[in-house]
Amino acid sequence: MHRLVVVWLLNMSIKDLTRSRNTLQATADSLRERDNTMQRQLEKREMETPSNETELACLHEICCAKKRTLSTRLKTTETRNKKH
Repeated sequence: MHRLVVVWLLNMSIKDLTRSRNTLQATADSLRERDNTMQRQLEKREMETPSNETELACLHEICCAKKRTLSTRLKTTETRNKKH
């Protein structure tokens, strides 16, 4: 009878350890999947960033050109007004 109790206790311990291992494995799988998802999102954002910087640089250049044009026009208009 004593031997049966020992076997039963061992079986319970094995079941508990197996359950714990399965839980930890599921958690690890979930964390790995979350890490992969976040890595893909990061890579996507990194790919978008240079494009945005390029677009901003082009927009800045356009704005600077318009500013130069407007400044020139303003000076021309002011010069005309001073003559009259």
